[in-house]
Amino acid sequence: MKMSQLTMGTDLEGFLRNRKTGIIESAIPLISEGKENPRDLGGGYKILHDNVLIEFNVPPSKTKKEFILNLREGLKRVSNIIGEEYDFIAQASHKFNKKFLKHQDATVFGCSKEYDAWELKVVTPPDCRTNLRSCGGHLHLGRADFENPSDEILMNPYSKVRVIKLMDIFVGIPFTILENNDVTNKERKKLYGRSSFHRPTEFGCEYRVLTNYWMRSPKLTDLALDLMMLAVRAEIQNKAEKIIQSVSSENIISIINTASKDRAKDLLKQLPIPNDLKHRVLSFEKQEFSALLEKEWELGVPFGF
Repeated sequence: MKMSQLTMGTDLEGFLRNRKTGIIESAIPLISEGKENPRDLGGGYKILHDNVLIEFNVPPSKTKKEFILNLREGLKRVSNIIGEEYDFIAQASHKFNKKFLKHQDATVFGCSKEYDAWELKVVTPPDCRTNLRSCGGHLHLGRADFENPSDEILMNPYSKVRVIKLMDIFVGIPFTILENNDVTNKERKKLYGRSSFHRPTEFGCEYRVLTNYWMRSPKLTDLALDLMMLAVRAEIQNKAEKIIQSVSSENIISIINTASKDRAKDLLKQLPIPNDLKHRVLSFEKQEFSALLEKEWELGVPFGF
């Protein structure tokens, strides 16, 4: 596989906040379509409710620029649908008033099997009997020639598992540092976002560890994609096992699962990540990125990326 064959996609979840009251509400009354029948917005864009969240996906991209432009277009379409009454909020978790959890879909978690790459086991869906709900920013890694692949990278189950482990190392650890800027992040770990959680797909795999924090700015999105490509490149260059063996899996798992920012910063120094990317991580740690996306993504004006 060549890096030029890599495809990148995402399905992103967010909360619906009433602008007048400031209350986060269930998305179900506004977006009636669920997992079984998402609303087709054309061009590969779809929107639905997942539990009480808004979820949307964008078409797969072959370049970072295409991915970022597709994501911005997806955000614009979501904004048009929810209208002037609501904001789409990118935060990790929220405890809902029980009046918003009466619909049967509000008690449904885990629509299909999720796996742990380090422990090679199926993950048990979380307990939905509380009022805590959380959002993810899932990254889809694939290849354009998946229907007739030239090799087994991202196709073979062992390759998928290696790539997910590499994603923990190259993406999960740096974003453990950044996601802690969202005070709701640690609560999310009670439900989702644990180390190496993923789903295999026919085109590759879906990394399900990150929150939606990386969508707060094109700068964060660009960083996440750069780090993701490090993971894929290591697998292509047959360096995956050496890198995986060079770190403590127990340490990786513990840091991500406990959202331990300080330990992630210590480990970042040791990881085979280029210094310029490490500097970007630490620089973004000191910046504030709003959960409201309109300004960063220039949703009301021509885009300057």
